[in-house]
Amino acid sequence: FFPEKFTTTNDIMCRKVVKEITTGKEKFLSPDIIFDSPRYDNTQLTSLAEVVNNSIALCPIDTRKKLYNNIVLSGGNTQFRGFGKRLYRDVKKILHM
Repeated sequence: FFPEKFTTTNDIMCRKVVKEITTGKEKFLSPDIIFDSPRYDNTQLTSLAEVVNNSIALCPIDTRKKLYNNIVLSGGNTQFRGFGKRLYRDVKKILHM
C-alpha cells in the first residue's frame, strides 16, 4: 500500500487554512468496519451480516430460504470491491454456526 496525501484549502475568516491528510492502508480497511466493527472500536455494533440474518430470522420460516437466496445490495458502500462476496461469506458463516 502506497501512502497518498490529500490536501484541502479553506478560507476561514479571510485566511487560508491548508489541511493535509496522509492515508495508507486505512483507505482499504475502512469498509471492514461494516463487517467486523469490534476490531476497530470498543462499542458494541452489529455487523451487516448479523443485521441481515436477524432481519430474515424475524420473517415466517417458510419464506427464509427465498430471502437468503435473494439478498439485494444497493447504495454507495456496496461498490467496494468484494462487498457482495464478503457479505455472502459472513452470512453463510452465521448460518452454519
